[in-house]
Amino acid sequence: METYHDRERGRRRGRNVIYKLYVDNISFVHLGDLGHELERDYSTKLGPIHILMIPVGGTFTIDARGAWKTIENLNPKAVIPMHYWIENLNLPLRPVNDFIQQKPATWNVMKLNTNTLSIEAEKILQNTIYVFTLV
Repeated sequence: METYHDRERGRRRGRNVIYKLYVDNISFVHLGDLGHELERDYSTKLGPIHILMIPVGGTFTIDARGAWKTIENLNPKAVIPMHYWIENLNLPLRPVNDFIQQKPATWNVMKLNTNTLSIEAEKILQNTIYVFTLV
C-alpha cells in the first residue's frame, strides 16, 4: 500500500510502501519510513493486525506522538517500534523511551534481550510493545 515519507504527500522525501505479511496465521504490517500519521480508514484497508512495526524516532519519519495516533487508528494487537536512536548511531533520531513514555496506561512494554522473537498467534499479548536489543 502506497503512502508517503513526509507530511507533504511525498514532495520532500518521496513515497513509502506499507507491507502486510501473513506468516503462521500472524498478520504483520511494516510501515516502512512512514512520514505521516495514518487515519482510521487505513484500518479498514489493512484489516486486522497482530503485530505492527512502526517508526517512532521522528526527523525522517513520524515521531512518538504520530506513532501513537497511528496505533490508535489501526488498533493492532501488539507493536514493534523501529527507526529510533540507539547508542553510537549518528542520526538525529529520538530514543525509543520517548515513545514508551507516551504510551497509554493500557499498553505494556516487553523489553527483550535479543533481536529476534518466536511467537505463536495465540500467545501475542494484547497491547504489548516489544522492544528488541541490538546484539
